Amino acid sequence: MERNKQKGAKAFAILFFIVLPVEAGLCQMFCGGGRREIIFSVLFTVFFCGITIFYLERFREWLTRRPYYRQVIFICMGIGLPLAFFYGAYQLPPVFYLSAVLIAALVELGAGFLFAAGFWALAVLNCEESKLEAVSLLMLGLVLCLLASFLWEKRYLFRVLVLGGIVTAILYFLRTSVFDREALLILGRELFATAAIQGSAALFIHLYLTILRRKRGNL
Repeated sequence: MERNKQKGAKAFAILFFIVLPVEAGLCQMFCGGGRREIIFSVLFTVFFCGITIFYLERFREWLTRRPYYRQVIFICMGIGLPLAFFYGAYQLPPVFYLSAVLIAALVELGAGFLFAAGFWALAVLNCEESKLEAVSLLMLGLVLCLLASFLWEKRYLFRVLVLGGIVTAILYFLRTSVFDREALLILGRELFATAAIQGSAALFIHLYLTILRRKRGNL
């Protein structure tokens, strides 16, 4: 049993250090980046993967009690990575934070913060946002991760959506002094994106719990 766990950990690390950097390089290439940007993205992803493995190793015994935590991290990283790259290149909402929120809820809060910061760094790499907008984007990700633990309970979902919307609005008004119709439309899109991230995270958490119940019921 212990050997199987060790093999699983090694396979996870190998996939982490090979698949994700390659994916980062391909994403940067699709975003129109040159050789320098592609190399930087690959090296940054390798560095980020190393930090992640080191961080998770500190909580190895505790994480073994979290079912499928490696699969959750790998899938969330594999999906969140291209979304972070395409955020600035294709003017997408910050939906890459969905991966960080799921990791914060299903794995560990600190890991969620770590992934939110990593995705944020990759997102601002390909966009022309101001420093204030970049800081606002990072703060949004950290707050969404803080609220992630409440998504386990359906009774808290409405409150979480309201809090997420309030934080989104505050961050928006802190970085803009324009309150015309276009500004309100942008705010509306940001509020919708935040609600979509939190609602989708709650749905995936429910599916995760359903899978666990079925597995335990078959034992």
